[in-house]
Amino acid sequence: MKHYVMLFLMSAAVFGGALAAFAEVDNAALVEQAVLIRRESEGDFTASPPTGPANAAAPQLVTLATVIELSDFPSWSTRLDDKTKKYLSQKALEIIEKGYDLIKITGHTDSEGSYVDNKRLSLKRADAVAKYLISRGIDKKRVRVYGEAYNKPRRDNKSDEGRSANRRVVIEIE
Repeated sequence: MKHYVMLFLMSAAVFGGALAAFAEVDNAALVEQAVLIRRESEGDFTASPPTGPANAAAPQLVTLATVIELSDFPSWSTRLDDKTKKYLSQKALEIIEKGYDLIKITGHTDSEGSYVDNKRLSLKRADAVAKYLISRGIDKKRVRVYGEAYNKPRRDNKSDEGRSANRRVVIEIE
């Protein structure tokens, strides 16, 4: 299985201490900020300086949520391979250590088969990951499981590669 980790970042000045503010942030601003961070990490400091009052402090970046994506489930499968279990065990330790409040686990499928069957399968995939994380010490009261079926494809379902990418579980940690 392939594993993807991405961090959602936003300015502390915009954040203002309210998690609800995250939903109101312009996605373009997040993308722009991520591009600036990537450029700076590569030594490219040609990005424009922040705008605003000259005496304003530079905004600080705050990690709001970590998203872990487990993809390439075999068709109609909920099985977690050994490599994925090892990866999830490491993530479970991090979650426990950092004391995250909420773990939202969402299963996804490709578009093969009926919606009802895919909805059931997506829930089973998410549940398999949830059960494994709980078995590694995650408090089950903090875990929420959802199934999206094929409602939110990451890639086009017309090719084998696209369908494979869409068979996934996304874990959001806040």
